[in-house]
Amino acid sequence: MKTYCLFLLQSLVIILGCSAPERFDTVILNGEVLDGSGKAAYSADIGIRGDTIALIADDLSSAEASTRIDAIGKTIVPGFVDIHSHAYDGLDDIENPKIDYRQARNLVSQGITTLVTNHDGRQPFREGDPPTPIGIAEQAQLLSNHGIGPNVGLMLGHNTIRYQIMNENGVQRPATEAEISRMKELIVQGMEAGAFGLSAGLEYFPGRWSTPEEVLSLVETVTPYNGVYIMHERSSGSDPMWYWPSQDAEYLATRTTVVDNIREVIEVARTTGVKISATHVKVRGANYWGKSQEIIKLLRAAWDEGLDNLYLDQYPYSTTGSDGNTILIPDWAFNPEGAGASVASLTPNQRINYAERLRKTLNDPTNIVLLQQDIQREVERRGGTENILVLDHPDSSYVGKTLENLTQEFEKSPYEIALLLQYEGNPYREGGARLRGFSLNEDDVAAFSALPYTMTASDAGITAQDENRPVHPRFFGTFPRKIKRYALDQSVLTVEEAVRSATSLPADFMGISRRGLLREGYYADLVVLDLNTLQDKVEALAPNQYSEGISEVMINGQWVVRKGEFTEHLPGRVLRLNALE
Repeated sequence: MKTYCLFLLQSLVIILGCSAPERFDTVILNGEVLDGSGKAAYSADIGIRGDTIALIADDLSSAEASTRIDAIGKTIVPGFVDIHSHAYDGLDDIENPKIDYRQARNLVSQGITTLVTNHDGRQPFREGDPPTPIGIAEQAQLLSNHGIGPNVGLMLGHNTIRYQIMNENGVQRPATEAEISRMKELIVQGMEAGAFGLSAGLEYFPGRWSTPEEVLSLVETVTPYNGVYIMHERSSGSDPMWYWPSQDAEYLATRTTVVDNIREVIEVARTTGVKISATHVKVRGANYWGKSQEIIKLLRAAWDEGLDNLYLDQYPYSTTGSDGNTILIPDWAFNPEGAGASVASLTPNQRINYAERLRKTLNDPTNIVLLQQDIQREVERRGGTENILVLDHPDSSYVGKTLENLTQEFEKSPYEIALLLQYEGNPYREGGARLRGFSLNEDDVAAFSALPYTMTASDAGITAQDENRPVHPRFFGTFPRKIKRYALDQSVLTVEEAVRSATSLPADFMGISRRGLLREGYYADLVVLDLNTLQDKVEALAPNQYSEGISEVMINGQWVVRKGEFTEHLPGRVLRLNALE
């Protein structure tokens, strides 16, 4: 009898267990799932409990849930992983209480749920003489204390570390073995604190004076931690951005081009075995357009050799420069004493009348010849006269016109137009006007975007839409643009590949666990979007425009964007390399 009763009880439990509906916090029904792996989409429902994807199944319509989303006609993708962001890389962002900054709204509105910051060799610092760098542990604690919308991973900045160690004896030189050893100690401290690796800005101060040998030695330091190296190029065209023909003639003996830069990246990947990304890969300057093919040939040879630790990342635009502040006139021309000095060093903390200073400089005929040479070079590097656009000028009739338009309208040379913009523009703005150069060629941009190891990255910081700052279009449109322009419109790659380039590929590169794919047991970072309406809305003259087609963004199981509107949630976490979070 006891055995019979026990059997009945067990049967009842089984029956009740089978009939009881599943319980979730959120269910997303009737969507097409692009899981981030590069595989084709499939129809499925997703059930979420807490911060985790609990179940992906054919039909969860009978499941119980606090929130139910009908995603019919829409696509569910993993949250985008932005491995080159400038969000929270300064105290102004970290401590800004505005919800736009806490949530990084211009970024999460694109579907970004995880970002990696401290790029181009920079880490945040406190003002002082000298400035005091903020360590990885302190930066992580500050972010956690203030609250963040997206997840954040932190990099160590080579330039910051180099300055910290070498500043006392000057940084415009190669580092000594002793200095390199001390830099390694700081890298170890940062990696122990949870940094994901080392970032470099080899075109910037003071990284531009580092040797390949110094860089190679420092990169090797992250190897025991499975860290990464993300490298801003020494040059992105025929020469670096700091190069002026009239000032740097001796540089030509050791000239570095973007092709040379890629060779260095390949050598670091080959020698160290560290995962490395040639960040925001590009070919800048009309005189160098088309070099993507030579670069791709080098990369394919390296991949055929077996260098599967070699990656690229890219923002999908033909314009560069974060703030739309292209200046055609070099800094030395605002020094009345002539070439060879920085105007910033002449009058610190004073308002500078650039027009007045330029006139004094050009009183010397020798300086006229030098300036013509430098302006010609800068116009070429910015894409030519037809690709330099006036964004802001006291005379509104200039706005929206290209340099080419102005040369024809006034029947003047590009050199003369550059002077005209300064003299008739804002005398207290360097250059007199705000310009944006479209210095990249669309064919090169498309060619890089199609490569299987190219990750999508914004290279953007945080901004608030109502501040209407003159930001690069990538601040608002990077990730939707990659899918819309290069997959849906141009078929340079498939939608599945475009989504992979923004999700599992960067997550695998960075070593971020349980993110980048839609899988049971992974964190609930996901985006609901409509491929029929997905579109970046940014224009050069109106860059502060949210993209269309993204209705929901979830981070760690909480909605940051719901029904196309922002919530007030701050579910983001500071991630650590080799940690479960």
